[in-house]
Formats: sequence, structure tokens, C-alpha cells
Amino acid sequence: MNVKIPYVRIKGRELPRVLLGTSPFLGAGQFGVKAYEYYRKFFKNPARVTELVAGCIEIGVNGVQLVAYPQIGDAVKKAEEKKGARLKVVGSLPFDMPSQALKYLSEFDTVAALLHGEQTDKLNMEENRAWLKRIEDEGYLVGVATHNPARTLPIVIRELEVDIVMMPLNKAGYMMGGMKGEEFMEIVESSGAKVIAMKPLAAGKINPREAMGYVFSLKNVASVAVGVASLKEAEETFSAAATALSRLKE
Repeated sequence: MNVKIPYVRIKGRELPRVLLGTSPFLGAGQFGVKAYEYYRKFFKNPARVTELVAGCIEIGVNGVQLVAYPQIGDAVKKAEEKKGARLKVVGSLPFDMPSQALKYLSEFDTVAALLHGEQTDKLNMEENRAWLKRIEDEGYLVGVATHNPARTLPIVIRELEVDIVMMPLNKAGYMMGGMKGEEFMEIVESSGAKVIAMKPLAAGKINPREAMGYVFSLKNVASVAVGVASLKEAEETFSAAATALSRLKE
């Protein structure tokens, strides 16, 4: 199986329209009862991350949304070496080691670097501006992630200059604070910022075909980041994304 993932250009930089997310590799909390299972499976066993990322490269994945912890990033690099590939990276700076992470991203083909949602959602705009300036100085597209878009997005768009906003966006409204995707797109419209949708499957509540069809129907969505925990999930999810993208051209 091989899927074709197209690129979108933002300020002259190529960004894959679908990114492999790394939240399952961290055992992130949104996975509920599965979170610890994923933590043990992946974070405690980086070789499994390498194996899965290598499998994703084989099926056509060309980009990764990397929460830039070295334990995960090093496993991604090993997959790249194993397959002779170079993935485009959208990095996010872990809230507990942002300076180290920003430096670490220079070891990848990094397109953009984003403030972690925990940093953005504090709404300390002076602090956020300082971090965005550091990202810009590294030559990356500048962005933020938010876990609370209903509250944070209007303020970010009003007070910060960003190229990318990464936020929960899905048909179920999961982690979207009661707002609809179309409402968020109206907020973003005036800024020129592009959106990377995360949590498109709503932690497994929506099937991939329906999820990708919805997300890519929204104006200003440049890319989607989706985590998978198996090659079977990857094949189903990335195939659904490629199909949704191909239909946009019809």
C-alpha cells in the first residue's frame, strides 16, 4: 500500500497535508484508559516507535508532528535512517524543556515550530511573543498549539502574529469548547494564519473516512496531525486522508 500525501506551501515552505502525530508515543492523556498502555508500549520502548514510523514511511507518510522530546525524536531519526527518508517536521516545544527542544529541532527537516498548548493557553502574551521571536530567529514558520481553542484562539489571533495554529478540530466537537469548526475558521480568516487540525478522530470516536472528509472540508485547514498506534490504523487513516484530499480536486 502506498498513499500520496500532497504538500501545501506556506511562505515558501512545503508542509505535508497530513502529518503523523506523536501523542500516542507519549501516552497523552486524551487517550483515557489507553494512555498508560501507549506510554508503556511506546515511550518505554522507543524501538517500537521506530518500527511504526518506518512502517508509516513505507506507506507514504512524509511528515511528522513531533513533540520534541529526544526519546521520541531519536526513534524517528532511526526510522528515517532505516528507510533512507527525510520527513518534514512540525515540531512543538514541550512546556518542560522548550529551549532544549528548539535547539533539538535543528537536527530535523523542520518546517515549523509551535508553542506547546500548555504554554499558549496560559495567555501570557509577553512570554508567548518572546518565544515566537526565538522560533522566527531559527528560520521556522511560527505557530502555537492550543488545547482550549474556544478561549485561546480569539486572543491569539488578536494579539500574536503567527503562521500556524494547531488546535483540536473534529466533527464531534471533542475538546473544542462548544464551538464548531466553521466558527473557528471565521476567527482565523482575517489573520492569514493556517490551521493544523489535531484530534481529528476525536480519540477514536469518529471513523477515519468521515473524520478526514470533515476536516478537509474546512477552509484554512492546511494540514492534519493524526496519531496511530499500529500499522493497520496508519493504513486506514492515511488512506482516508489521501482520499479526502483527492476529492477536493474533483
